Amino acid sequence: MITADALNTQKNSAKVVVDKGADYLFPVKENHPGLLDDIKLLFQEADDQGFKGIDAMHTETVEKKAVA
Repeated sequence: MITADALNTQKNSAKVVVDKGADYLFPVKENHPGLLDDIKLLFQEADDQGFKGIDAMHTETVEKKAVA
């Protein structure tokens, strides 16, 4: 398990950790409001369902592309 401060919360840092077979915990700050809102929504929905059906060992990364 790797933890880091906000300075190291980067896609490349996460890739290195995952490529080594480890897990990571990175902070998300308010200067990334879209990501922060998505995380809050994820946890709110999980809480509403009593965390039923939540697989903590399975994560998925979704890349969002800016709309021009």
